[in-house]
Amino acid sequence: MPLFAGVWYADWSKQPLPTASDAHRGLVLLPSTLDQLCRSAAGCPVTWEHSAVSTIQNADPGKEREAAINHSCTVGKVKASWIERSTGYARVVFEIFDTCPMVCALINSKALTSLSATHIVGGVEMVELSLTNTPARPGCNIDGGVSSITDYIAIHPPL
Repeated sequence: MPLFAGVWYADWSKQPLPTASDAHRGLVLLPSTLDQLCRSAAGCPVTWEHSAVSTIQNADPGKEREAAINHSCTVGKVKASWIERSTGYARVVFEIFDTCPMVCALINSKALTSLSATHIVGGVEMVELSLTNTPARPGCNIDGGVSSITDYIAIHPPL
């Protein structure tokens, strides 16, 4: 299955700065929460434009990820996530299912450029990683295809 990589949590010190609303919505994370979300990311479903959010919201508590995995618009799966040592950004490698070649084509053509991660506010499990052109957090971009998880980690080593 094709592998892609990018950043799902970047530097909020650049414009626009986060607001109190961003913090309330869970978009601004403490370093310890960011670390826990990275550790929980493997196996997380990759979705299209947060298509699973209503399903996630209607799921029983603790069953949100399972609901997203079973959603019909799930197009892939997170393979690994970590905090990059030099930047503090949260990086991710994800696969797109072989049954979704058009999604790969959109990423490769740069028609689909960004990532947005969903978690339950106050929780420490990533529920979905969504492919989008309108990320909720700044700087959350898809880098493109990668040959392996190991090669990408070597370029962006973890803490």
